[in-house]
Amino acid sequence: MVKEMVLGRAGFAAMVLVMVCLVQFSALGVQVTLGKAGSQNDEAVLDINGGTNPSITGIRIKNLSDQDGAVVLSYNPGSGLKLSDKVQAGFQLLDGTLTFDSTLPDGQLLLRARIRFSDLRASRVRANSVRMMRLGRLRGTWLRSIRLIRRTSRADIKRLVDKPDFVMGHHGIDFNNKLVWSVVDVDGQFAIGGIPVPEPFIGLLFTAGSYLILSRRRKK
Repeated sequence: MVKEMVLGRAGFAAMVLVMVCLVQFSALGVQVTLGKAGSQNDEAVLDINGGTNPSITGIRIKNLSDQDGAVVLSYNPGSGLKLSDKVQAGFQLLDGTLTFDSTLPDGQLLLRARIRFSDLRASRVRANSVRMMRLGRLRGTWLRSIRLIRRTSRADIKRLVDKPDFVMGHHGIDFNNKLVWSVVDVDGQFAIGGIPVPEPFIGLLFTAGSYLILSRRRKK
């Protein structure tokens, strides 16, 4: 159940009520007020344009707490690493940050963050390595978002490669809609990260090194 929104030329207009949900638009993004768990307005689907298109950058959010909560969604396609930020070893962060702030306590929400990508080849990362990353608050390090989940065990984490679902701990890549997605229970800053493709000369050096090692073993 969601409330569908469409931005008009003058600013915004509310359309088609499927769920009662208060939504406001501002220069910073989209703001929504959710009712407490079990109420008719405890869930919403929002994209960065203020609509409910699940095939573009945005979120699906459900309140699991016993209190109302306000959330704000924004996206900066040009934001990248700050000098103080670090990235999980082996990963490279791609530009574009989805920011989701809420008054809901961590662990008391169900959030599916999704970010649309354009050309992974141009970003020089391995397509199958792409993951949703989240900036850790304490150490300022970008980690795979599923590592920061509060309410699930490692056994519940599952990677999928088809259409996104809404199950805690699930994450994956939707190649048909060009989306990276992850279902977590904390808000914060999200971005796409991936493992860089080795430069050609690095691959050649690795091949040459392997050949020398094999040659020496054969001589022995």
